[in-house]
Amino acid sequence: MLLQAAANEWKVPVSELVVAKGVITHKASNRSTTYGKVAGAAAKLEPPADVKLKDPKDWTIAGKPLKRLDTATR
Repeated sequence: MLLQAAANEWKVPVSELVVAKGVITHKASNRSTTYGKVAGAAAKLEPPADVKLKDPKDWTIAGKPLKRLDTATR
């Protein structure tokens, strides 16, 4: 829905958008935006009936050991 909101704003197909580290980019026009900037417009869209989930092998954070930033380390 976030991608659709950005595509609607820029009047481009969703298939031309790429996402990396929370930034949506349309390479052909060199435009980019963040999830936060399109969240309001995305909230107004009808949720899709069938959602394709990301394959766990493509996860970059979930399921990976990461250093905790919310605890004291020594």
